[in-house]
Amino acid sequence: MTTKTKKKATTWRKTRTGNLYEHIQSGRYYAVAWINGKQVFRSLGTDSAEHAKAKLPDTLKEFAKMGRRKENALPPETTMGQLSERYLQSVRTSVKKKASTVLYREQTVKALFRTWPDLKAAKPKDISEAQCLEWAKRFSTMKTVRGHNQKKERETTTSPTRYNNTVDTLRHIFEEAIEGGLIFENPASSIEKLKPRSKRLVLPSRDQFRRLVREIRSSGAWCARECGDLVEFLAYSGCRLSEAHHVCIEHADLEKGTLWIEGDPIHSTKNSEARTIRMIPPLVALIMDIANNPRTTRKPSDSEDSLAGVKIRSARRHGKNYLLVVTECQRAIDSACAKLKITRITHHDLRHLFATRCIESGTDIPTVSRWLGHKDGGALCMKTYGHLRLDHEEAMAEKVEF
Repeated sequence: MTTKTKKKATTWRKTRTGNLYEHIQSGRYYAVAWINGKQVFRSLGTDSAEHAKAKLPDTLKEFAKMGRRKENALPPETTMGQLSERYLQSVRTSVKKKASTVLYREQTVKALFRTWPDLKAAKPKDISEAQCLEWAKRFSTMKTVRGHNQKKERETTTSPTRYNNTVDTLRHIFEEAIEGGLIFENPASSIEKLKPRSKRLVLPSRDQFRRLVREIRSSGAWCARECGDLVEFLAYSGCRLSEAHHVCIEHADLEKGTLWIEGDPIHSTKNSEARTIRMIPPLVALIMDIANNPRTTRKPSDSEDSLAGVKIRSARRHGKNYLLVVTECQRAIDSACAKLKITRITHHDLRHLFATRCIESGTDIPTVSRWLGHKDGGALCMKTYGHLRLDHEEAMAEKVEF
C-alpha cells in the first residue's frame, strides 16, 4: 500500500451508503463521485449521518448534471473576464431581454471589475468565498460620484439596488464557470443582499404643479409647449416615461374615455403586458388639445437637439402619429423647479404624483394598481404609493368620530 493510499485510508471512512464518506478528523460527511475521470468530494455540511443521507440524493443529482457538462467543458485557463463575456453574450442574444436590461447588465459587469480589479484576470477556481464576501463588504460601502449630467456632483454610497444587481451578475458569471466544468460550487452564493432604501417623496401641491407646467410652457424654448405636454401626460396618466414614448393618437378612445398603453413594439411594457387605462378629465382635455393643434416633430435631417434637456430622436419619430413630440425634458423641469423654488422632481415622480392624487381623491388601491400596470393586485401600490399628503391626512383625521 502506497503512502498516498494510507493517507486516504486514515482520512476518509466509507459508510454503508453508497457515495457517502465520513471525514474522520472532523466527523463531517461528504458526497463522493467520479466526474469526467476525476474523484470529486462535496461537503454535505453536517456531522449527522441521518441528515447526510437526506441531503445525498440532491447532491448526486447535481453531480450527474456536472457529468453531462463534459461537452461544454471550458479550458482550465479560462478567466473571469472571458466568462463575463460569455454571460453578456447570453444576455444580448436572449429574446426576452430588453435593450435597457442588456445595458444595465453591461454596467454591472464594468462596476464589478472596477471595484475588484484583480478579478478579471483571475481563474474561477482561485476565487474563494471569503474573497467574494470581502469584495461585497467593500462595494456596499464604496463612495461614488453622481450627479445629473455631471454638473451637480455629489458623493454617495452604492445604492442597494445597484449593489444587489451587481451581486447577481457576479453569481451569473460563476454559473458560467460551473456550466463549463471549471468549478463545482458558486463562491458568491453566500453574499447577502441589501434592503432597498425607500425614497422620501416631496411632491408638488396642486397649485405648485399648475405653476410648474405654466413655467415650462412659457419658458421661450422652441419645444416649451411640447415639454409641457410630456409633463402633463405623465402626471395625468401615471405612465412610465418609456411607455409614454410609444403612445399614438389612435390609442386614445375619447368616446369610451380609455387609453391603450402598449409600450415598446418589441418588448411591450415593463412587465411585458399592454393595458387599458381610464382617462381622467385633465388627460382627455390634453389629448383633445394635441389632436386639434398638432405638434410638429423635427425632420430626420435635423440634428439631434438637446435644448432644455430634450433628446429628440427625430429620425425614429418623424412622420409617425405619436401623441408626444419630445421623449425627455428633465432640464426643463429642473429649470422650472429652480425658478419657482420648489423641490426638484423627476419624470418618474410624476407617476408617483398621479398615484397619490388618485388615492387622495378616493380611488381604491386595486384600481390605481391596474392603471399603473402592476400585476400583484395592489400590494406594491399599497407599499409604494400609500403615502398621502399631510393636508389630506389631516382632513381625513378630522372626519373620524367617537
